[in-house]
Amino acid sequence: MQERQGRRAGPTKQKGDVRMSDLVEKKSPEVLAAEIRALSASMLANIVEIGRRMCQAKEILPHGQFGEWVKTKTGYSQSAANNFMKLFREYGAPQESLFGAEVNSQTFGNLPYSKALALLAVPAEEREDFVRDNHVEEMSTRELKQAIKERDELRKQLDEERTAAEGAGQKIAELEERLEASGKEAARQRREAEQAKEELEALKAAPVEVSIQSADPEEVQRAVEEALRKAGEAHKAELDAVVQEAQKANEEREELQKRLKKALQKAKTATESANDGAAQLEVERLKKELAMADPVVAEFRGLFGQASELVAKLLELADRAPEDKKQNLRDALAALGKQMGK
Repeated sequence: MQERQGRRAGPTKQKGDVRMSDLVEKKSPEVLAAEIRALSASMLANIVEIGRRMCQAKEILPHGQFGEWVKTKTGYSQSAANNFMKLFREYGAPQESLFGAEVNSQTFGNLPYSKALALLAVPAEEREDFVRDNHVEEMSTRELKQAIKERDELRKQLDEERTAAEGAGQKIAELEERLEASGKEAARQRREAEQAKEELEALKAAPVEVSIQSADPEEVQRAVEEALRKAGEAHKAELDAVVQEAQKANEEREELQKRLKKALQKAKTATESANDGAAQLEVERLKKELAMADPVVAEFRGLFGQASELVAKLLELADRAPEDKKQNLRDALAALGKQMGK
């Protein structure tokens, strides 16, 4: 009975015996975490080198045999092999290193396989900055995927806003050209009106005797007014159409500015975490372009008002002209009406 109990107790430790557990150094959780990260980093480098060799094998093997070769010779699935080859193409050094497996940038050197694979969704030229700016090493894989998703959604929204702004800018540019042409036409009519006014004043002052015409002065006055009205209506209708389009464009611009303001705010928020300064500069550039149309509209309205006042003054002078000047005035106003109708 005592012998059986002794076997259950197990062998006793003799003096000088050393157990393996006594030789293992006790490590803190921080040290263990650092070792895990180091092993994960070397894992990525090794996977990259596996991908390199799979790419080499795929080039050598006959077409259509790579998948079976991967499965039977390496034990990996076709999808895993595809991921390994992608990682090699994106992270692998151009040449094999004599000092062991390594990646093409120290920025990616400490990333585990899952994060490196998720980062393939970020363009290669932006990937390194994205990793640094977002402290990807401190993220979980789920947090990294969410950050990439939010980045893509913001980029999509900014692209849509930029496209809308470019369309509005093109429309405003077309309106600017039309407004400029209308302004030049209004200026030309103003010069002609000034010239006609000077001619009327000269006719009033000239001591020229003109025989009284048999035509009814009121009828002449109505004919002059009708000619001026018809000549002015055609141009005024065109100007009114341009003004309406300009007003509509301004309304669209105001709506676009509201949308851009929202996009800018969102971009500013994203910039604090993702350093997305390029999108913010693009929004500022679009805002400046949209503001360029306002001075043209103001100048056009001023010129149109001046032209309208001059036409009214001509009508008033024609009405007040003496009877012996009617024929000369009629000829002058008819000539002006003819010019305006062109």
